[in-house]
Order: sequence, then structure tokens, then C-alpha cells
Amino acid sequence: MLRGRGRFHDGLADFEVPQLEIALEGSRWTLSEPALFRTGPGRLEVDRVLLASRFGELDAHGVWDETAGMLDGGIALERFDLGLVNLFLPGKDVLNGEVSAQVSLGGSPTEPLVGLEARLTGSHLPQADLDSLTVSALFYEGNLDLRAVELVSNYGRVHARGLVSHPGAGLRGFWDGAALDLDLDLENADWAFLDQFAIPSLDRLSGVFDGSLKLTGDTRRPVIAGGIESRPFNVHWLHLDELRGTVGYADGVLTLGDLAGRRDTLPLTGRLEIPLQLDFLSVPVSPVDGPFLMSLSIPDDTDLTPLARTCNAFVESGGRGGLTLVVEGPANHPLYHGRVTLRDGSCVLRGLSEVYAGVSCDGEWEGDVLTVRDLRAREGARGSLAGGGTLTFKGLVLERFDFAVDADRFLVASIPDLRALVRGRGISLTGVKVGPDELLVPSFAGDLEIIEARFTGDFSEQPSVSDPRVATVAPDWLADLRLRAPPRTIRVVNRTMELFLSGEVRLLRDMGGMNLSGHLNIDQGRLPVFNNDFKVSYGGLDFTQEHGVIPEVGLTAETSVRLPAAREGGSRLLEKIYVDVTGSALAPQVDFRSESGYARSNIERMLLGLSPNVSDVPATSAVRQGTMAAGFNLLEREVAAELDLVDTFDIESGRVREDGTTQTLIGVGKYIGRDLYVKFAQAVTDQDREILVEYQINDHLLLQSEVSRRANEILGDTTYNLDLKYRFEY
Repeated sequence: MLRGRGRFHDGLADFEVPQLEIALEGSRWTLSEPALFRTGPGRLEVDRVLLASRFGELDAHGVWDETAGMLDGGIALERFDLGLVNLFLPGKDVLNGEVSAQVSLGGSPTEPLVGLEARLTGSHLPQADLDSLTVSALFYEGNLDLRAVELVSNYGRVHARGLVSHPGAGLRGFWDGAALDLDLDLENADWAFLDQFAIPSLDRLSGVFDGSLKLTGDTRRPVIAGGIESRPFNVHWLHLDELRGTVGYADGVLTLGDLAGRRDTLPLTGRLEIPLQLDFLSVPVSPVDGPFLMSLSIPDDTDLTPLARTCNAFVESGGRGGLTLVVEGPANHPLYHGRVTLRDGSCVLRGLSEVYAGVSCDGEWEGDVLTVRDLRAREGARGSLAGGGTLTFKGLVLERFDFAVDADRFLVASIPDLRALVRGRGISLTGVKVGPDELLVPSFAGDLEIIEARFTGDFSEQPSVSDPRVATVAPDWLADLRLRAPPRTIRVVNRTMELFLSGEVRLLRDMGGMNLSGHLNIDQGRLPVFNNDFKVSYGGLDFTQEHGVIPEVGLTAETSVRLPAAREGGSRLLEKIYVDVTGSALAPQVDFRSESGYARSNIERMLLGLSPNVSDVPATSAVRQGTMAAGFNLLEREVAAELDLVDTFDIESGRVREDGTTQTLIGVGKYIGRDLYVKFAQAVTDQDREILVEYQINDHLLLQSEVSRRANEILGDTTYNLDLKYRFEY
């Protein structure tokens, strides 16, 4: 809405506008006071226009007089919403934020002189979030003199000063082709700004850098020269604590020269040339077929301990070596040339537990392939490796590796609960890509002979992502191995059994988890039940029925128990007892039988050292001697299930007290979960008590806490003892 009045005289017109309302993008702009202005031939004079809304304030005044050749005035913006300008611009809405500015006008209409002091805050652009942009500039005779520019964004801080010139160009065409002479200082700049443009040669670029750059040329063909210092610097698989060098751009090539970087004490020098179509009129583009050059150098006999933190392949590293490498050609497929040496190296590969030492090799790059020769290493206590192979690259990315090695006494340590010494010839180690991210992981294949192996698990899958027995879309390693075990080379030992095995199995590990197929014979073994050892007569583990590593068990074991005498001083009879264990190792079926055909309940009494018949009541001394014989070992779960309330029952006799007397303790225990065990023991003849708590922290570490109460009959008081014990099992 507009309301005003005018007066015309002598070819001039005077206007007064007391009311003006403009609706713009949901905002209402109104005059704070009447506006006065005068027009005439080649002349416009504005006393003052003050427009205000909740989106900001605009205050303007000035004179435009072509006849007199005069331009004078000013415009002030306070908290102006820059998004309102998008209505007058083609394309998408890209401008936003709040700007406050002072614009001064001088000179003449044909040669204006414009001064600008402005500050923009809270602007979110497609390429960056601007915290603030402060500009102090002067425009005259086709020149934009940037006296001070400070830009603060989520990618760092930039200070700029200098001249942008395009004489003879109008305001609309000023920027296109304008000559540049600018100095830029960068503080805490983030390499991620370039990473968002998806330049293949700079994949996974990150780090923070400072630098000083000189920008010349023009907006169509800029030229950049200067230096930078980055802390840290990460690109592809390379991770450095710091990188220093020169920066240059001209004719479509971005050059990082005289590079000197380090990771801890590991030095690295080189040069990088990247194809890049850069102008200040459009988004940068890296041509896939543009010329690419990268040269890297590590001096010979360099300490390689920091290498594990320099690249992604290793958890630990050591030794000494050197590198000379040149990668040159089209950016989408550059070719390699160079050499690498390693002496007395050591490493642990990421995702694996094997420890390699004494590693030595020589390598030569040619084309896409790094050929490794004379590879030798030690592994485990006395293990050895020898062989060679190739690594194939595609651009800057390792695409595949193929090695063939001979191993002797190689210690397998990456499978939970298993330690195995193996030997084999021509074992294949190949790189395979897995998962949605196409991670490159090692795949093992070949025939291995087991020298010695020890398995301490219970054949159950653990709910852990890193457990190789569990299915995952991105396993750390793969395997297809045929394993042959001579007699008594595999030992299975846990709380319920100790077995010595032999046979042949196939170990397959893929994204579905780990599988074993084949059959293992039980050469020798025992099953502890109370204080009785059942010796395995025959049996085996069959891996052909189940998916995974859980076998079908089929074994028979036997023991002999001595029955209590029917009368004091009578002879004790021997009874042979058999146990048959069948079914899945996770939930086996256990059946007891005896030589004389006793029922299961009678057999369980015999295993406790009692008479098989409840009606038999031997003399007190015989009962005491029989019960004292029971109870040092863990009560077999099948028997404990009959008792229902307890998992273990034991009797400890012959303990010598401080006063020289002996005592007998009877204890009952309970498993609270699979890892926590609690036992309470009470003395038969006095008030001594013990409480035992065991917590299985992991497969190799047991924490045991014991609280004892002792009644000292001589001193007439009670003492308490607390014992904490750690037991390591390997």
C-alpha cells in the first residue's frame, strides 16, 4: 500500500510519501517516517527513506545528478535478512543469514566510488556454514579493493586482502573474468572442505592446516602459489602427524611440492600433482583422465615402529627399512615404479593376533604390481615363514594381494579358545573384498598339519562381533583350510573333559561364520566326576551333522569305584561304572551304567563314595572314610541336577588347624550364571566356615575370593581371613 502526494514545478517533481507498506515473503515493511524525494531530468534526490520490519531495517539517502556529475549518499542495513534477496535472483534459494552494512556513495554516476563496511552472520551455504563474514572494501574505476576480509566457517578462518579488477565491465559482468591479485592467510583450515567435492585422488582427505597463499590470474583461470603446514594430514591409507610443503595451482594442475611429513620419528618426503579444473565461477572438478603424479620417499634404514600409526594395515610394527615410490599417469589409473626394503621387521596385522618378528623382504613396483621377494619371518616362539607374492593396486587403492608361503611351527592365535602349532607348504594368502564397504581382508587356503593344538572352549558361540565363529557381513579374515592331526596332537581341556584327538577336518570361515567338517578320533581322554576320573575307552567328535563348530559327540568312558564295606574292618569291593556321552556337544545326553546293573540313582551314590543302597548303614568310621574320599573335584552337572538345589558337593578332610587338630569341612556350591560360582563350607565338629566366590573374567583369567572364619579355642576369639587369588590359564 502506497499513499503520498507530489508537486510539479519548473520541470521538477517533489514527492512526500507518508505511508508505504510492502509485503515480502511473509514480512511487512513500513516507513518509520514520511519519505521525501525530488526528481528531475538526470537527477534523483532522496532526503531519507527508513523502512523497518521484524526482518531488519533499511535507511537510505543520497543525490544522483548526471548534469552536475555528482553522486553522494549512503545506505545502512541493520539485521537485514539476506534470504529476502533470493526473490530477485534466478535459480535456487542460496542466500541466507543476517547482514548489517554501511554503504557510502561518492564520485559521479559514470565513475562511482562505493565504500562498503559489512558483516554477515549465520549463513548456511551448500559448501560451508558461515559463522561470520566481515568485509571492508572500496569500489572505484572497475576495481574492487578488498582492504580486509575475514571469513569464519566450520572449515576454519580465512583472511584476505588485495585487488579484483575488471575495468570497463558493468556490475553484472564484473566478476566473470576479473583479474585477481589477492593475499590469503588460512588458520585452522579443514581439508574436509575439499573432500566434499569427491576428488578421487584425495579420497578420505582430512586434517587441519595453516597457510599463506598468493592468488593471481583471473576468476576463469586462477593461479595459486604459497605454502601450507598441516597437523595432522590424512589421505587414503596415509596418516601423518604433520605435513609441510608448497602449494601451487596453474593450468588445471594442483601441486603440493617439497613435501616433508612425519609420523612420530618416521620421515616422509614427496610431491603430489593432482588434476583439477578450478575456477571461481563453478564447482571444482577433478578429471578422471587428467595427469596425476605422486612421489614418496622414506630413507633407507629408517625405524619403522611408527608405521602402524601411519597406515591402516598394522596394529603394531617395527624394524628398519626404506621406500622409493613414484605413481604417475591418468588419475583414474596411474602406474607405479619404485622399490621397498625391510629388515628385522615386526608386525601384528589388524584384525589378527599372530605376532611376526624378524621379517625381511625386498619389493619392486612396476605398473600396477608390487612384487615381494625373499619374504622371511619368525612367528610364535620357534615358528618360521618363507615365501613371496604380489600386491596389485588400482590407482591409489590396494586391490588385491596374493602370497604363497611355507610355514613351520606357525602359531595360530586368532581363533578364540584355540592355540595351535601348524606346518604346511604352499599356503595361499589372498586379499578378498568383503562387506558393503568392500574392505580388503586376508583369506587363507591350503593343507596344514597340526603339530600341537589346545582348545579350552566349550564349543558354544560367544555373542561378540569379533568372534570369528559368528556370522558377519565384513569378517576380519577368511579361511578354507584342510587340517590333518596325527594321534594325540589336539588337546581339548575344559571343566568337563580332557581329550586328546586326531583326524582330518576342513575349516571354512566366510560371512556365514566358521564351519568345521570332518571327524576327529578320541585317542585318549578323561571325564572328571566327583573325585573319579572316567577314562575314555573309545569315541570321536563328528563335525558332519551340525552347521558351525559344534560337533556331535559319541564316546564311552569307564572308571572303578570302591564300595564301602558292609561292616567295620570288612573288605571293600570294586565296581566298574561306565558313562556314555552322545549328541550335540552343547547339550549332550549322559547315561550311566554299571558292571552289576545298578540303577542310575545307585550309581550316583557310589560316585559319592557311599553305599549304592540307602538301607545299608555301615559303621561310623566306614561312612566317615567313604565320605572323606569324595569331593575334591567339581561335581558333574548331570549328578548335581538330581540334587536340584546345589551344583557341587565336596568334603575336605585332614585340614590342620592352628591348635594342631584336624577338621573336616562339607561344602555345597552353586553356579550363578556361566561365569560366577559361589560355595559355602561348614566344619563338621566346630564353627569354622568358608565362603568361596569364583568369577571367570575371561577364558584365561579366574578371580577367586575366599572368606574364612576361624574359632581360636585357645585364645577364645574369632578371626577372619580374606584371600584374593588370580589364576591365569594358557
